[in-house]
Amino acid sequence: MLSHRNFQQRFEQSGHTTCVENIANGYHNPKELFEAWRNSDGHDKNMLEKDIRLAGISMDGPYVTFFACDKRARSHSAKERVTYDDHSKS
Repeated sequence: MLSHRNFQQRFEQSGHTTCVENIANGYHNPKELFEAWRNSDGHDKNMLEKDIRLAGISMDGPYVTFFACDKRARSHSAKERVTYDDHSKS
């Protein structure tokens, strides 16, 4: 099942102050998925987040996850910002 389950845990383990995540499934190719994310306000916002400097994309069968973070290490007083969005094609 496609979900953001454990996103908070991945974010906390990253040690960064800002992380974003997009997930999807059911697209025929990477270009189709990218265009769908670009045409979705929430997904596009995640991909264009100004503080993001490190990004990774993983695929597991039809499932794709985009996870990205800033370069700053989190301090105990830092305000944490976490955003995520999913885009599953029926």
